[in-house]
Formats: sequence, C-alpha cells, structure tokens
Amino acid sequence: MTRTEFVERLARAAPGFELWFDSSPLAFDAWVEEEAGRAPEAERAGVSAGLVRLLPAEGMPVFRGVTTNPVLSAAVLKADPVYWSAWVKERSGGLRDPERLSWATYLEIVRRGAARMLPLHEESRGRWGFISGQVNPRDAADPERMVRQAHELRAVAPNVMVKVPATAAGLKVLRQLTLAGVPTNVTTQFTVSQVMACAKTVREAVEVARAKGVALDRWRSVLTLMPGRFEDLGPLDAQGTSLAGGLTEEERRWAGVAVFRRAWRLLKDGGYPSRLLLCSMRPGPGPDRCLHLEEALGDAMIVSAQPMHLKFVMDRGEAFRFRPAVEEPVPAAVLAKLQRLPYFRAAWEEGALSPQAFDAFPPVVATNRDFSKAVGEMFSFVSRAMGA
Repeated sequence: MTRTEFVERLARAAPGFELWFDSSPLAFDAWVEEEAGRAPEAERAGVSAGLVRLLPAEGMPVFRGVTTNPVLSAAVLKADPVYWSAWVKERSGGLRDPERLSWATYLEIVRRGAARMLPLHEESRGRWGFISGQVNPRDAADPERMVRQAHELRAVAPNVMVKVPATAAGLKVLRQLTLAGVPTNVTTQFTVSQVMACAKTVREAVEVARAKGVALDRWRSVLTLMPGRFEDLGPLDAQGTSLAGGLTEEERRWAGVAVFRRAWRLLKDGGYPSRLLLCSMRPGPGPDRCLHLEEALGDAMIVSAQPMHLKFVMDRGEAFRFRPAVEEPVPAAVLAKLQRLPYFRAAWEEGALSPQAFDAFPPVVATNRDFSKAVGEMFSFVSRAMGA
C-alpha cells in the first residue's frame, strides 16, 4: 500500500466513521507540497497525486469535512503575509475600524475554505462538506454577540457549520441556533457533563424545531471533545503525584480516551442526534504510538486529524491499529487508578459539573485564552496592514 492509502484505510475504520481535516483548506495545498518534498525526487509526483486525492476539487474526497479554529485561521495569514496584507489594505478604505476589518478578514478565510468543500456538500446533499467557522472566543460569555456572529458566519456559505463554546452562555447560543436549523459544532469540551448537556440541549431544540416546521434536512450537530488539552491543561499530572508511582505516559493518554469512550457510549445508547468528534490528539506513549487515535476509532463518530496525525498514520503503515476500538472497555486497573483523581472524576462522571461550572474548568479557561490570543494576533496583523 502507498502512504496515502493508509489514510484512506483510516477513513474506512468503521461504518459511519468520518475523517475530517483539522486545518484550513487554504493550508491543504501547502501541506501536500511539503509532504511531497520529503519524498525522494523520483517519487514526489506520485506522492503529490496521492495526497491531492484526499481533498480534490471535485468528486468524493477522503476528508468529509474540515474543522478550523482561530489559531488555524491566524496561521493562514502568517503563511502568506504579503498577500493578506494587500488584501486588507484594499478594503481598509471602506472599513476603517480594525476590529470590523479583522472580523471581515476571518469571514473571508472561512468563505474561501467553504468554497473548497462546497462541491462535496452539494454532491452529498448537505450530509458532508461542512467547514467549521468559530464565533469570537473573546465573547464566550456574551450570548447575544455570539448569536449575531453565528448568523454572519452562516451567511458566508451554505456549508458553514458554526462553532460555539461549551460554556453556560454557549448552551444558550446552541439552543437558539438549533431552533433556527443552523448546523453547529460545539468546541472546548473536555467532560462528559459538557457533552451530555450539549446533546440534551440539541435534542430538545430539534424537537421544537421540527414541530415548527424548521428545515433540518441539511442540518448537523457535532460535539467536539479534546482529550489532549484535557490531559495537558488541567491538574491531571499534579494530582497524579499523590498516587504510588504517579501516572505513566500511557495512563495519561488513557485518561482522555476514557472520557471520550464514555461520552460516545452515552450518546449512542441515548439515541442523540449529535455526532461526537475527536480532535486535539497527542502522540504517545512513546514515539511509535498515538493511543488517542488508535483507541478511539469507531462507528458514529468523527476524527478531525491534523497534518501531524496524518503523517503518523502514513509513517506507521500496517503497524497502525486500524480497528473500531471505541466500544472496548478501558483497562480496569488504569480506570481504577484514574478514578482516584478528582480532576478525572469531574470529567468522567455525568453531571459532575453544572453548566455554570463549565466556564471555570481549567482546560476551558486555557483553551479560550489560546483562541483569544489568536484573535488578538489577527487583529494586530490587520491593524498593521491598515497602517493603523
């Protein structure tokens, strides 16, 4: 099998499984060029042709959707600052407010990415081909501003899925958007409590929307769980020092997988219309494993893979575990050890956190700070381009 065929095999890991690209479509061609450049010169054309098949301009690609966030969008500007500076400069006459122009620049990045995915969206009659566009993370506590931004994002293209935070205010936004038939992707989720609160909000709103005759034929609900950030941005390691021997790297990785598997099971058993998405994966344990990816594949779920994850699969080849593992139990000894940690229990137990507590959960705070920083970088870029 060729390197690309291993990615295609990953996309067929289970019935109902979907593989998405975790980056802006505007970065895809540069990634293909970079990967082809790593191959021996005689093989580069073939490698490039194989990778292009993952996200072609037409036909049925391997990637069935795209997720982005402010960090990935800011990277688009950094990748081609000369072009985007000129683009901003051309529009600065009509929009002298740097904040408004910064938002307009973000909408343009989303629009161009959506155009890349639109043929798939139309061919699949709205089932696939979505791209996530995120409301401003600086407004994560302001539902009115987020709703307004959501409708502006939705107006960009019919295949824009609006990304909202799993905060107390975000739940209000999620309900309003679902009532209006707007596809959503809920981000900054790290706990079963968040996933189930969002899933219940969506299901209740869908029932109301259907009763009112709202069109839902091209609507989708995605709930994004981020195990790597859950493990890295909270007190998992600090609390783990209280255990004999602490936590091994493998046990740390199982922490995120355990939360994901539990959330997946509750969604499936409850018949909720939302689909769980896995992203923010980390390598390990060791250089030859990606436990997050290998132990969480399964039916009725999505994996949004960054280029680094795709490279890992291509490099590992047949050694990668292409199997639906999400239904398997977490090793009993590992789970028992993790359940001794208050931080893990807060993420594992349904209802352990109230919606009001979501906002203060450490990975939520840290991730929103990272996303807000990226928005600030976009604002600074636009301000400099305007000459402000």
